[in-house]
Amino acid sequence: MTTRSALLTLLKFDLPGYLRQSRAGTTGPAARKLEALLVFLKKCEICPFHPPWTGGEQGPLIRQLHATGYGLQNLTHTEKILRLLLWPMVSFTLLTGFTVRNARAVKTHYGHSLPYQFLRVLTICYRYNIAPSDYYALKLFRLEQTDLVPLYFCQREKDAVLASLQPVCEQIHLVNDKEKFYHFCLDKQLATPHLIAVFRGEHATADEPGALPAADLFRKPPDAFGGAGAQRWRYHSDKCVWSHKGRSLTETEFFEDCRRSNWLVQPVISNHDSLAPLAAGSLATFRIVTCLSAQSGARLIGALLRIPPAGSDIDAYWAGAMVAGVDPDTGTLSAAITRDIGNGALSRRPDNGATIEGLTVPLWSEIVQLVLDGQRKLPQLTSIGWDVALTSDGPLIIEANVGWNFEMFQVGIHQGLGETAFLPWARELLGQRDN
Repeated sequence: MTTRSALLTLLKFDLPGYLRQSRAGTTGPAARKLEALLVFLKKCEICPFHPPWTGGEQGPLIRQLHATGYGLQNLTHTEKILRLLLWPMVSFTLLTGFTVRNARAVKTHYGHSLPYQFLRVLTICYRYNIAPSDYYALKLFRLEQTDLVPLYFCQREKDAVLASLQPVCEQIHLVNDKEKFYHFCLDKQLATPHLIAVFRGEHATADEPGALPAADLFRKPPDAFGGAGAQRWRYHSDKCVWSHKGRSLTETEFFEDCRRSNWLVQPVISNHDSLAPLAAGSLATFRIVTCLSAQSGARLIGALLRIPPAGSDIDAYWAGAMVAGVDPDTGTLSAAITRDIGNGALSRRPDNGATIEGLTVPLWSEIVQLVLDGQRKLPQLTSIGWDVALTSDGPLIIEANVGWNFEMFQVGIHQGLGETAFLPWARELLGQRDN
């Protein structure tokens, strides 16, 4: 990401585009300063204290969780004054910019005129202390009832809210270490893809000749999240090499390249035949969120399917993936959504016409049982975002995430977390802690 391209993207109020560029890497002091400025301006999008009229009709727990999420109680007196002075100007400027940028797309797909959109965004942002960027990121223009707005939690609230509900424990480090988590799954008989090799610099678990299968390989950093840095290496049997973005390596060269950094190497897995048209040559995975409490045990908060964009090796939401909610009871998919508002709701995959909305996922009960079993076997973790692939051999756990993505999840299931099992679960945990 160059500073100039990033600045132009921001001036167009194109946050999805900026996110894609920033995930590709921020280089140079100017780019880092721009990133720091954006972080500060995003903080000034909201009032530095929760006005007494925000979210009160949804109850004290909602207000408590939002106050925790925004971390407003941790601000110094000087920070509160500075942000309070900047808030009206920054929020109104961004509100106007985002509305003008997205007006045509929202009118096309949802029928709202520009004046209606502007007044609605203005009302919601100041009535509920919602940042303009979060209004569009969470697709709140889809809501018919504005009193549901407080039931949505922004991505910026994620870390603080989840930390308030998850005590520090050893199992957090277990799931964050992909190699240890792989061996944990094997030990607990939780189905997971085979791990061919782990490279941590010069140390490798398997680098002898013939260790690599004559098949496509998937390589990813062991400490990265959201598909960042992941690579698909395609095998060419005629030359016995693996290629990725113009580079072709023999097995020996591939091992040498892996030793220059830290990598996990796995075989490429394919979706179940029923999902193959949606994956279009890549891998579509489910994000299923579970929670655990002493009173209710392990239960499902919700689920969605991530559908990779054409030509992509990953199904990350930030990289353009479509997300479709899954009915927890039936396994039926809803229409898919992307970060780009201009795409609207997609009942079919745009490039090949594969059906999304109404498709019933096979083996859904087995998928749910797998993640609930995994949640029970990680009793120190109160909530987990599972990445699961459905293959011809059944469901496989790809990863477990303690800090799961609020924005993607709520957009995909078309519900605020406050409308799901998340709220009674949080009430149980916070009630336990208070007693």
